[in-house]
Formats: sequence, C-alpha cells, structure tokens
Amino acid sequence: MNSPLRVTLSILLLTGLVAGQASFLSLTPGRHSRADADRRFGKAAATSDPTLLEYTDGGRKVYVQVREGTGLIDRVEALFPTPLDRATVLKMFGVATTPATTKWDARGRMQEYFGGPHFVVITHGGHDAASPLIRAGAYSSELFAVAMQQPTGSPSKAAATQSAPESRPSGGFGPMTNSNVNGTTLTFYRGTTPEKCQADCGADPKCKAFGLVKAGYYNPTDPPMCYLVAEVTFLNPSDCCISAVKDQGTDVANPAGDEVDLAGTWTMPYTVANLRYTRYLDLSGAGKNKWSGTQTSRRQDGSRLGSPIPVTVEYLGAGKVRYNSSAQRADATFANGKLTIRFGSGDVAVYTKQ
Repeated sequence: MNSPLRVTLSILLLTGLVAGQASFLSLTPGRHSRADADRRFGKAAATSDPTLLEYTDGGRKVYVQVREGTGLIDRVEALFPTPLDRATVLKMFGVATTPATTKWDARGRMQEYFGGPHFVVITHGGHDAASPLIRAGAYSSELFAVAMQQPTGSPSKAAATQSAPESRPSGGFGPMTNSNVNGTTLTFYRGTTPEKCQADCGADPKCKAFGLVKAGYYNPTDPPMCYLVAEVTFLNPSDCCISAVKDQGTDVANPAGDEVDLAGTWTMPYTVANLRYTRYLDLSGAGKNKWSGTQTSRRQDGSRLGSPIPVTVEYLGAGKVRYNSSAQRADATFANGKLTIRFGSGDVAVYTKQ
C-alpha cells in the first residue's frame, strides 16, 4: 500500500510548469496529445465517451480529456488513493493560496479553480477547504474557461452556508441575485438602485433582464450602472452586480400548458475571454412530456469541449419544467420558444430551439 509521503513525492516529481501552463504527470494540456498519454501510461481503458481516457498509474486512476477531432489534451486529472492536504497540492502546482472561484460538485464536495497561467482545479473530499484533497487536474485554458461557466452548485452541508439573494422582487421577475447577466444589451446608463433598474426593464417590452453594476466595484469612484438586456444567454454568480431575469409568461402557442414538444436541439451561445462557444441541449422523447438527452459545449469549429452530460427534462404544465442532470437538479420554464433553466446557485441558462 502506498504511503501518503510516497504518493506525494511521486506526484511532485511529475508536476511542473511549461511556459506558465501547468504540466501534470508529464503531460501539458493544450500541448500534448492522446499519443503522448498512451506513451506515458500505456493503453487506456475503454469508456463510454471516446474523448475521456482512463489510465492506471502507480495504483491511482488518471483521466485524460482529449479534444474531439484532434486528440489534443484538454485535461489531465488524477485521483489520489490517499487524500492529500491542500498545502501539499498547491505547492505541487505552484499556484497561489486564493482560488479564482469556488464551486461544489454534484455530491456537494468543494472544488477550487485556479486561473491563468496554471489553470488547475482541485477537489476536496468534503464541503469545505479544511477537508483533504481527493483529486486534482490541470486544464487547457479553453476547457478551464468553459468549466468556470458551469453552475456553482452548493455545499453538502446545506444551504445555510450559501449566500442569500440580496432581495426578492415583486411579480414579473425571478429573484434578484449577486450575478452578472450576459446577452444583448439594449441600453445602459447611470443607475441608482436595483429596484429602479428592474422597474425600467419592466416598462420596456423588449427588455428581458437587467443588471446593476455596484458602485465602486471596478473603480472606487464609479457610480452604479444599470444595464437592460434584450436577449439573455447566461446569468452567472458574481459580486459585481445585482441581476434578475424577467418571467416570460405563458407560451402563446400553448396557453393551457397541457402538452408541449421539447424534443430536438436547443442552443445557448456564450462568450468567455473573447472566445465564442455554444452549449447544446439535445433531447429525445422518453414518454409523455418527458425527454432525455445530453448537454454539451462546442467551439466555433464544432469540436466538443469536455464530456456530454446526461440530462432529463419533464414538462409539468403551465410553463413549468423540471431539469435534471448528472450534476444537479433545477427548475425551468418554457415560454415563447425559450427554455429558461434557473439553477439554485443563481445561474440562469436560456436555450432556443433550433
């Protein structure tokens, strides 16, 4: 059986930095390929996803995510047979002690994301930073940017550890949250309060969401700024702003809300670090008002980022939808050709059927 010291030393010897990008187990995402992984670890075990390779190295499992069509490595991640302390792993990658963001996986385990130039994600065995680490991985800059847009999740210890929304608006909008709304901007101007910004959006039929950038967030002397958004593509948690999405009402094509057809391909374009991506939701019928399928993200050239995520969708009537994935469950609405998914973390994803 490997001792914690032996496991730590063996990983430290195989970790380094190449041109700033983290190199893990002698492989650098964005530089090395599947052929390099095969030479390093031997033959990969078969998986249900051709872009996800599983290897065994010194008694530990290693997962290598390769880019569809090119075989270029996007992620190298190892599972630690003996959990390691946080300080050891941070030293291993040479990253700072403060992550760019913190998320929780489907089991409520804390994940810390360390951005450029290293692009590293570490996963704890529990819900907080005091718990030891059970896995760590180096990402390509592209896959890291996409992972940063995934829902924040919630800790396993209960919602008491989560931040509450700043306020609950009156009817016509979803809850106000600390979040940044992405989409097509109608207009922006010096604002006052989130309630006033919301009222302006409510009075404009073209406005679908608003965001109020908090005073002094970017520069100490900056006033609050109100942004009105026509088409929402994504809403992600951020302390920069207070945002809310307007309820779309009942679909005029299905006023009774009894039965709808959500089968097909739904898309949601978004931009990360000036790079454009599209998230796809591919659904097929699984029973009356029930559908199953996958969620994927793709680059502009059509190549896929990461593995497909299995999802199920159920229409409950009156525009209400239940969304379930292998990552988490969420409430959603279907109205006027839009499928709007509201995650508990405050993320909002708006899909349009193709």
